[in-house]
Amino acid sequence: MPTNKNAQLRYQVLDRCFRDSENLYSLEDLLDCVNEKMAEMGCGKVTDRTIKADIKFMRDSDGFNAPIRAHKTCDSYRGIVWCYRYDTPDFSIFNNELSEKDVADLQSVIDMLGRYRGIPAYQWVDEVISNLKYRFGLNTKNECLISFDQNENIQGLQYLADIIDATMRHKVLNVTFKPFTENEPMKLVIHPYFIKQWNQRWFLFGFNPEAGMIWNLPLDRITGRVTVNNNVQFIPNVNVDFNKFFDDVIGVSFIESAEIGEIKLKFSEKRFPYVVTKPLHKSQKIIDAENHIISIKVRWNAELDQMILAFGPDVEVLEPQWYRDYFKDKISENYKIYFEVGR
Repeated sequence: MPTNKNAQLRYQVLDRCFRDSENLYSLEDLLDCVNEKMAEMGCGKVTDRTIKADIKFMRDSDGFNAPIRAHKTCDSYRGIVWCYRYDTPDFSIFNNELSEKDVADLQSVIDMLGRYRGIPAYQWVDEVISNLKYRFGLNTKNECLISFDQNENIQGLQYLADIIDATMRHKVLNVTFKPFTENEPMKLVIHPYFIKQWNQRWFLFGFNPEAGMIWNLPLDRITGRVTVNNNVQFIPNVNVDFNKFFDDVIGVSFIESAEIGEIKLKFSEKRFPYVVTKPLHKSQKIIDAENHIISIKVRWNAELDQMILAFGPDVEVLEPQWYRDYFKDKISENYKIYFEVGR
């Protein structure tokens, strides 16, 4: 699809010429029509080489797959001339079979995507929006009606676009990765399988052949460039279904040794409605509505701790006992920070 405004403008003019049932247009005629429109829009002139390339693209299956046919005609002034027209009279590269509701829904999607414009990691959004607007003749609104919870200052966002591209194309990546627990960065070869966002951070899940297992790489701990390694054959993912991989966890940390268990939590009266309307996990069940008790079935991980601690005094861990004792210790340590004698 076209990726700049000049190309879009040329295709619009060419499409109009090819649909003209009254007139035939030679390459010279097409060039004149295009340059006339370009001049009106304040754009520079193009050459016949550009028009030939445009026609080739419009005919190509990777372009518009347009049925453009060349007709041999005889002009009293120019002699034999090849002219161009759609072989199918009703064809247009702008034809779409969307209903009014479809168009409205697509317009909403474009408007929402527009919220990500200008953020380095989402530069691809500009091209997507441009192509959608061009293909379906839509105009985006400048009025801001929706806001997303996003943080464009998180480290590692600059690698997101390249990682998404490599993951979709099954390309092996060279990654320099520095965990917070290590003093020196490590150079890794990663076969990217899945990308997930959690708590405004992005995580790459990929196979590390050196470790022989799938690693979870937070993008904010990637340093240096992320490059494609064309010398290593991609190892496809055949073992993990990422559509279900996170079913039993909160967040992104999957600890295989942690068993799935039922956790019962009691909330304060004022906080309980919020937890009911926004469940902590899809396994959440209301055990005792009168006493504000719910349960979830998950594997333990650090994100689970963080989520529960975020409720502060509005939550009490009831079961299992080991987890209740674990939180007693956590709260005791926190208490000492604020109330220890001498502070």
